[in-house]
Amino acid sequence: KPERLPVPELAASRDFWRGAVDGDGGLGSQNFKGRGHVYATVFLTGQARLLSSFQQFLVLHGIRQNQYPTESGIFRVTTMGAPALKIIELLYARNTISLDRKNVRAQALLAAFPHALPVFDPYDD
Repeated sequence: KPERLPVPELAASRDFWRGAVDGDGGLGSQNFKGRGHVYATVFLTGQARLLSSFQQFLVLHGIRQNQYPTESGIFRVTTMGAPALKIIELLYARNTISLDRKNVRAQALLAAFPHALPVFDPYDD
């Protein structure tokens, strides 16, 4: 299967990456036993070069994440806690097009963790 890379205009687009998370990623929360805390989570799976482009997009917005190989040979970027909420806010707050079930989950996560939201304007681009 050939690698797919976004053209530069798309690589900087939150709409493009929201579509990628809608299609090949996920949003949710994790309860870590023994810690008594629930954390928001975001992940995206794909080819290494595509995820490198996603990482570059995140760095532009002050988020640094690593990618990890999975058992199947594809790669995954996984984020939790405040950085995950920052990604969710960046991709899903005030969006016009997204997968309905992902948008519902994103809005629920943003409402559930308002105290953890970073103070930044994701639309300043």
